[in-house]
Amino acid sequence: MQQIGNCNYHFDKIRVNSQKDLDFILDVLPVKEIRRECYSLKIRKPHKKASTIGNRVSLEIVAPSKKALELLRINQWKLRPYYITYLEVTKDTFRESEDQAVSEVKEDRGKLRKRWANSYFVFDPNKQENPKLKKGLYITPTISCGGNTCKYVLYARPSKVNGKPCVHGEWRLQGPSVIKRATGISTITDLFLFDVRNFIESQNERLLRDDLQIDMKKLGKWLEDCTRQKKFSDEKLSEIMFHATAFCSTLEISAFAGLIQYFKAEKKEIKKREEKSRHRRRSDYENRIMKVKNYNRFAKELVDD
Repeated sequence: MQQIGNCNYHFDKIRVNSQKDLDFILDVLPVKEIRRECYSLKIRKPHKKASTIGNRVSLEIVAPSKKALELLRINQWKLRPYYITYLEVTKDTFRESEDQAVSEVKEDRGKLRKRWANSYFVFDPNKQENPKLKKGLYITPTISCGGNTCKYVLYARPSKVNGKPCVHGEWRLQGPSVIKRATGISTITDLFLFDVRNFIESQNERLLRDDLQIDMKKLGKWLEDCTRQKKFSDEKLSEIMFHATAFCSTLEISAFAGLIQYFKAEKKEIKKREEKSRHRRRSDYENRIMKVKNYNRFAKELVDD
C-alpha cells in the first residue's frame, strides 16, 4: 500500500492458484497472520476450469498490507507450482462525504473510456427497480470500460483500507499471461516489489481518456440515412443537426462512450427479440444498427467519414 496525499494505492484483490493440496496449504501457511494483515483471505478449491489444468487450491487475498505480501513472499515456495490468475490494481481517492464521492463518479459517466476498446458499460442503480447492492456499498454508478481480460472500473464506496468515502478506480486483469504482459508480475516476489502508484498513474494516462463531443453532423447523417451524400442545403443540414441533438437529448447521451453503450444495448435487444420470434423481420433501422461496426465514425476527433 502507498498513501500519497488523499490517495491510497494498493492491490484490491489477488487470486493465486496452486497445484498443492488444500489441506497441505492450510497446514503450512501462516493463515492467521496473513488474515490479520488484509481485508479478507479465502483459501478454497479453485473453480472447475482452473481445476481441469491441475490446480487444487485457490487463495483470494483482498486489500493485503505490505506485511501480508511479505508473509506470502517468504512462504511462496510452499505454494509452488502456482500462478497469479487475477489482479485488481487500485487507487482510492478519498473524499469528504459519500455524496461527494458519488457525484464525482457521476461526472465521469458517459465520458470515461479505455483507448482502443469499444466495450463500455454503466450500471446505474438509480435506474433499477430493485438494485442488488452489497451491504455497506453506496448507491453509485459503476463505470466499466475495456474487455474481459483487462478493464478499468470506477465507482464510489467506503474504502477497504480505512472505511472513508472514496472514488474507487481499479484495473482488473484476468489470466497469468495478461497480468505478466500488463504489469510484469508473475511471482509473489513481483507483487511485493511492485510500484502500484506508478502503474496506476501511467496506465491511466496512457489508456484512459475523457471523450470529446460526438460529431452531431455524422450522427445526424446516419440517423437520416444519408451518409453517402456530400452536399446539403442549409435547411437540410440544420435538420440533420437537430435530429442528432434531439436523439442524444432524449436518450440522455452526453458523450461518445454513452453512444457506444446505446448501440451495444440496442443490438442485444434486437437479438433477444429475434430469439423469442424466429420469424420476426427486422426493421430498416434495426438492420442499420446491426451493421454499425466502427463506432469511431461518430467521434469528432478520431475518424473522418
